[in-house]
Amino acid sequence: MDMRPTAEQTLIQTTFTRFFAERCPLARVRSLEEGDGHARDVWAGLADLGALGMLIGEAQGGLESGFGDVALICEAMGGALYPSPFLWTCVVAPWLIERLADQSSAADWLMRIARGQAIIALPGVVADADRLRATPCAAGYCLAGEALFVEYAQHADALLCAAATPDGVDMFLIPRERAGLALARQHEISGGQFYRVVFSDVQVQRGERLGAASAELLEQALDRGRVALAARMVGAAQRAFDLTASYLRERTQFGQPLLRFQALNFRLAALLTRIEAARLLAYEAAWLIEQGQPFAQAALIAKVQAAEIYRDMAAEAIQLHGGFGFTAEANPQLFYRRAAVDAMLLGTATALRERLAQQLAL
Repeated sequence: MDMRPTAEQTLIQTTFTRFFAERCPLARVRSLEEGDGHARDVWAGLADLGALGMLIGEAQGGLESGFGDVALICEAMGGALYPSPFLWTCVVAPWLIERLADQSSAADWLMRIARGQAIIALPGVVADADRLRATPCAAGYCLAGEALFVEYAQHADALLCAAATPDGVDMFLIPRERAGLALARQHEISGGQFYRVVFSDVQVQRGERLGAASAELLEQALDRGRVALAARMVGAAQRAFDLTASYLRERTQFGQPLLRFQALNFRLAALLTRIEAARLLAYEAAWLIEQGQPFAQAALIAKVQAAEIYRDMAAEAIQLHGGFGFTAEANPQLFYRRAAVDAMLLGTATALRERLAQQLAL
């Protein structure tokens, strides 16, 4: 397995790093956090570059690229702290839609996603599906219950829901503007776009039921999301490292840059080692997906390691920036707050390690 990027992948890295530097600098990230959290012009720009359709087939308007290319884009997104529904709309949702929806419906949704014309939120998929129940009724199904911390639900064109039925778990894809749906913003440390979605006997037409979803299918979809999230966190950790190293080069003490002091540069060296290790774990998991090999274990390990180094790097960035690092005006706090939420997204370290332990016991 050759982990070195190809010439095309190097071009992807360069292109998207430059794209986010120009379109979404940290100053804009701050303004988005204070606003509605969605930069529509950046999203449209990603569609123009083909990023939104990387995992969608050419027949549906996508690029049908490998998962390694997606990991590189996610890494660039993480480095920019670009807030977006990319993880759900472009990584998790297309994989489920392609396997559960009928051919015509799948083609329509996938083409809209690739063109940047549809955002998909996923209630009930990343949490206990029993919170959301689907009961057969005259119109088709009625959904009742709630889903917590649904990212970008307010901006979504449709909700891809996993709901408990009398026969198991089914997937539904319904317009967000359907009667009976109520959204409430959930404020948390990152300032992200998370919502509580309440379903009050929401009428779902028969054509909006995608079909039964096994636990294995849902976990495979989420594991793919974990790999993309791991790459995103690695990118963010690297950016926090770069900002901190630059700060220590500029600040002086006793007539020399702070980075010259062994106690400080040794701390950075140890952090960089862990960032590189987490990066390779994310790349390996992405490679396994491309090769069609089992990747669940690699996805769990990559997510756990990326979350831990991201959190530690963000905390060290605050410390190494000195007193200024603790202020809201400093950039390290942006990474620290985001790291706290990303560490819980798609499973905490404890939950993922428990799943790893269960796999080892088989």
